[in-house]
Amino acid sequence: MEVMIKSIEKMFRAMNDRERLATVSMINDVCGELGMKEKPESSTSPRVKLSGWKKRPRGASAKSYWMRSAKGIDMSKKGMFQIEGEWINNLAKDCEFGELIVLGIKGDKKKYHLLTRATAGSFSFVDSGGNTVFIEGAEDMYSTEKYGDLITKVAEETPV
Repeated sequence: MEVMIKSIEKMFRAMNDRERLATVSMINDVCGELGMKEKPESSTSPRVKLSGWKKRPRGASAKSYWMRSAKGIDMSKKGMFQIEGEWINNLAKDCEFGELIVLGIKGDKKKYHLLTRATAGSFSFVDSGGNTVFIEGAEDMYSTEKYGDLITKVAEETPV
C-alpha cells in the first residue's frame, strides 16, 4: 500500500496546478460516492494556489519595486539595463540632490516613474501587493505604464 501512495504522490507533484485541482475535485467526488460526508482528513493540508508555485524572494530583490539612477540611455542593451546608472537601495545614501531616478513597480501591472532627488517632499505609490510605499526626499516628474515612453523621457532629460 505504501508503494502505491508514494507513486500517486510522485505523479501528483509532477502535475501542473490545473491538473492538481481537477485531481482533488475528482477525489472529493469519489469520496462522496463512497458515502463519506466529510472531506478526508490529512496529516498535512496541502496549499493549492491558482496563480502558480512561487518562492518568496529574499534580500534586496524582495522589494516590490526597483530604483536606478538615470545618467543616460544605452540602446545596445535590453530592458532596464538600457538605463545607465547605479542601482539604488537607500535614496539618502545612494543619490545626490537633483539626480534623476527611475522607479519601476514590479507585478502584473507594471508602472514606471521618473523621480528627482529633492531636499523636501515625498513620493508615494501603491505596489502590486496593494501596499502604499512612501519614498522620502523624492519628487515625481513623469509616470507611465509603457517602458518605451519612460526611455524617451529619460533620453530627453539627461545630457548627451
